[in-house]
Amino acid sequence: MNLITSVSGFLGLALIVTFCGAKPAEDTRILTMSKNCNAVDADTKIVLQYQVPSSDSGKCLMLCYLKELKMLDSNEKYSESLSLEAFKGFWTQYSADVLQEVNSKAAIFAKGIDSKSGTCDYGYEIMKFINAEFIRKSLLKTPSS
Repeated sequence: MNLITSVSGFLGLALIVTFCGAKPAEDTRILTMSKNCNAVDADTKIVLQYQVPSSDSGKCLMLCYLKELKMLDSNEKYSESLSLEAFKGFWTQYSADVLQEVNSKAAIFAKGIDSKSGTCDYGYEIMKFINAEFIRKSLLKTPSS
């Protein structure tokens, strides 16, 4: 895929997002991170629906997002303090208490899978957990919810 195709693909996704009434600021950040991570369009479309892609490329995209958001420490393990700052910067519409609760649960979860740190599966499992917590708290609406 060349740069022109990639850019027009992202612009097309941005237009779809705008017409579907999604949250533009959040979606713009998703598109930017996807571009920085050289994401496959199909994976980005899944993320824009507030879901976690399970393809091999999608799992690696989730690890890249964690890195882009600076949520991992120097050993590529989930950092509770760095992640809380990332949460506060990315999800500004939610209270600090809610973000702290989700982050604390994610940190506990991540400790259970430390042996996978730095792998695409690690990124996928953490992002899947965080996404499920946001959905459980009714903070994210997926097409099926």
